[in-house]
Amino acid sequence: GSPALSLLLESRRGKTYSGEKVSATDVGQWVDRLAPFLVSDIYNTLEEYPGDIGKAVTSGALGYLGAGINTYGTETQTQQFTDKLGTQDTESMQEEIDRLTKAGATQAKINEVKAKIYDTSSLRQDLDKIINTFDEEALDKDQLARYFKDWNTQNDSYKVMSSKEKEQYIENNPDFQTGKIFWGELTTISTLDQALALVELANDYDIAPDVIPAFQLTDKGKERIPINQDLWEGYFEYYDLPSSSYFGIEDEKKIQEYIDNGKLDAGMLKVWQQYRNVKTDTAKNAMKRKYPIMSMGTWRDDYRRANPELDSWLIENKELSPLAKKSTSYSSSKSISPVKTSTPSMPSISRPSNKISYPKFKKPRLSMSINAPKVGGF
Repeated sequence: GSPALSLLLESRRGKTYSGEKVSATDVGQWVDRLAPFLVSDIYNTLEEYPGDIGKAVTSGALGYLGAGINTYGTETQTQQFTDKLGTQDTESMQEEIDRLTKAGATQAKINEVKAKIYDTSSLRQDLDKIINTFDEEALDKDQLARYFKDWNTQNDSYKVMSSKEKEQYIENNPDFQTGKIFWGELTTISTLDQALALVELANDYDIAPDVIPAFQLTDKGKERIPINQDLWEGYFEYYDLPSSSYFGIEDEKKIQEYIDNGKLDAGMLKVWQQYRNVKTDTAKNAMKRKYPIMSMGTWRDDYRRANPELDSWLIENKELSPLAKKSTSYSSSKSISPVKTSTPSMPSISRPSNKISYPKFKKPRLSMSINAPKVGGF
């Protein structure tokens, strides 16, 4: 057992096993009994981690209290943090409220802090404080700590990259980007695959997805993405459509993405390039008439009309204006398929000739549900 614990037990009995009198208030006895062990633990840790004095002192202090480097920061240590997920961290909250009050913050900002729960962003802050105390043995026993340490190492390297290098790194390492969302560094989920990857990552570590900031409500109480997973497919499909027309897109890479995804014919890249180089309105209007697929600007509105359940969600949570009723329709052999929801016999919207066909995503099949976190008043 630890020397500190032994001395406390002996002080309660009033004597050691050899009969020597013991007093818990005798400072000399504490120094005599503990100092050798403390120095010994620090010395042993320095031998194992040469030059790491901070770790040696921490380990030594924990050692004579009966903890030691191999138990500090193990599964039990991270479990105390994950157990707080979804609850209010009242101690940290009060510290933040006191700081904001002293700084003259608005009541709205203080109320925002009061409503905050302990989420994966909070978990990240706590893990960051202890992760350097983990040795390889401890990391092997705690997969969440291992994942955080590996991702954090990646993130440190990412921070010093140039903008171009960061863009390339994100493209080549989608799991790293998913981690940035998981740990609360980002709150925007860009694709259906990313949303599903986040849920899978949370399940891997037995963490409820609704404690990931990207799945939580906004400050206005709105859903960031639909809580109803049946709407996920349509939600991401909607935002992948052009907000105006293909001719209105300024980034050539985005046009190439639409081609790669099968939404545009390969020849449309050259058409788009020609349009961007045209100088007169007359010439531009002529190209718009010749290529209606590139000039049509109602893709998103038509998709909303074809999917009323998604449209209602967008109006409520993204504060989009209700659409005006539209009596005309397009006729074509190709169409935008509505999202499969509980609404039966959803109508499809036909397109002009030579129109794109949209990819069909598999319906998310997940064994979890995402609910807005519920917390009581402060």
